[in-house]
Order: sequence, then C-alpha cells, then structure tokens
Amino acid sequence: MKKVLALIAHDSKKDDIIQLIKAHKEELADIDLIATLDTGQRVRERTGRPVTLLLSGPLGGEQQIGALVANGEVSAVIFLRDPAECSSHEPDISGLFKDMRYP
Repeated sequence: MKKVLALIAHDSKKDDIIQLIKAHKEELADIDLIATLDTGQRVRERTGRPVTLLLSGPLGGEQQIGALVANGEVSAVIFLRDPAECSSHEPDISGLFKDMRYP
C-alpha cells in the first residue's frame, strides 16, 4: 500500500509545515501528501510537491482526513496546531484523534 501523509496546519504554523516538508524532502519523496485546502496550496506553491487538496479546515477538511484515517487510507497525520488560534468557529478535531490507530 502506498504511504499517505496528511497535513494540517493553523495559519501561524503553515510556514513551519512548509519548512518540515523541505527539510525532509528525501524521506518524503515516495510518500503521497494530502492536506486541508490552504495548507496544501501553500505546500504545493512553496515546495513544488504535488498535494491532494481536501476541504479547508473550517469547512470539514479535518473530518475528511479523519475519515481517511479511519478507513486505513492515511498512514500518518501531521497537525501543527496553535492553541492561540483556536476560536469558536474552529471545527471540533477531537474525532480526528480518536480515529488514530497504532499498529
């Protein structure tokens, strides 16, 4: 099965996730990337890596990733979260963490 890495980052952490992808270019070369909309677009533009784009976070992107994790279609998730950015309109991500299974 092809390895798939899901990326999610709050706005203040998007540069950090881009730096992470750049720093681990060789290790991630054979791994497909998926991401919430804005994060994925920025990763594409700044790294040149292909990224499958899902919905934006506030519109359900985290839940899409959670469903893919639950179905065994995602190998790992990197979520760079900034608690200072949390607000009442932020989606509930607790379900995403419940979907994580450890082999």
